[in-house]
Amino acid sequence: MTSKGQVTIPVKIRSALSLKQGDRVSFVEVGKDKFAIVSANLPVQKLKGLAFVSRI
Repeated sequence: MTSKGQVTIPVKIRSALSLKQGDRVSFVEVGKDKFAIVSANLPVQKLKGLAFVSRI
């Protein structure tokens, strides 16, 4: 994470979510210390199984 709070999303995740420069994402808590990266550009139905979950 940069000092500005920016993070780098790996290319595999960007490809799975069809993200491109300027797109917005949300980090959604899915459990204790677990979050999913959710694209603000896709319908909810297309997100199933595409989100990356990571333990902090």
